Amino acid sequence: MNHRTTATGANAASVSTSTGGRGGGLVRYVVAAALARTADGGAVVAVILLVTSSGGSGTLAGALGACITAPHLLGPFVARPLDLAQDGRKVIASACLLYAAVLATGVLTYARAPALVTALLLAVAGTCGPLLTGGISSRLPAIVGPETRTQRRAQGWDVATYGIGGTVGPSLVAALSGWASPSAAALALAGGAGVAAGCVLLLPYAPAAHGGDRTAILKPGPTLALVARTGRLRRTVYLTMIVALGLPHCRSPQCT
Repeated sequence: MNHRTTATGANAASVSTSTGGRGGGLVRYVVAAALARTADGGAVVAVILLVTSSGGSGTLAGALGACITAPHLLGPFVARPLDLAQDGRKVIASACLLYAAVLATGVLTYARAPALVTALLLAVAGTCGPLLTGGISSRLPAIVGPETRTQRRAQGWDVATYGIGGTVGPSLVAALSGWASPSAAALALAGGAGVAAGCVLLLPYAPAAHGGDRTAILKPGPTLALVARTGRLRRTVYLTMIVALGLPHCRSPQCT
């Protein structure tokens, strides 16, 4: 018991020293999460405005927008590399950088390359989405520690970053589109995702949950089955889906 207590205290002191304390780690977390989720929340609006402002059809705008949003359904499969990684920060940072790169490329090649190419690039960006949203939340335990009060405070800030992403993202796109162009707005979001990657790498390190035994991590199929047969998990999924229905939609005259 004494050895365990001593080890735990040493680990906590190590995390506190290397990250500048829990408060500093939480600040970096909020910045990283807000930037990543703002990019994720505003990208679909930027794509729709990009297509409609250049004379594209509503069908094309909707299809390209769906290329970003639909891959979020792959979350249980996309998250598996994060579960298996020794350092989840690197997986999330890589996802942020890939998101930034393919979003920028997709926007810059629109109307210069076949629509299918743009769609594929945006689909890759959308596939990174679950790591920019729920994936970043996996970093919270390493920041706040086991205390219930600090966990609730951190979870509150985490929820706030979703609100920031869902409101600031589309608002920023609307403002930049009016001032410059939808392309500039999308590139700004891509830049924010790139900065988020650096912020993620500055978060405290958390040892892998599998402890070196990767066979202990459930595969996507059993994970979905677990959600289906567990009432509390099912209700959480239902509530998440209901909240998602309230996400902002593009109301620009160009989208109508």
